Amino acid sequence: MIQKILGPSFAPMLGPLLHERNWNIARTVHRAADHGNTRKVVVVVGKGHVPGVVYCLMHPWRVRMRHWAWKQQQQQQKDQM
Repeated sequence: MIQKILGPSFAPMLGPLLHERNWNIARTVHRAADHGNTRKVVVVVGKGHVPGVVYCLMHPWRVRMRHWAWKQQQQQQKDQM
């Protein structure tokens, strides 16, 4: 739906935005599991986020490194402007 709203001019931004949102959802789920007395947490997310959130939860170290690398790339692009 957001792809239809933003249109093709914002297409390059959609991947990083989706990844960022998946990472934030997974981090929140992980935090909720750590703070509770149980390791079971029920999460309701949109269909498009499920694969990314599951990946983030199963590979937290890789995701953090990818996120860090992406942030570094964004900073370098800002510095060049």
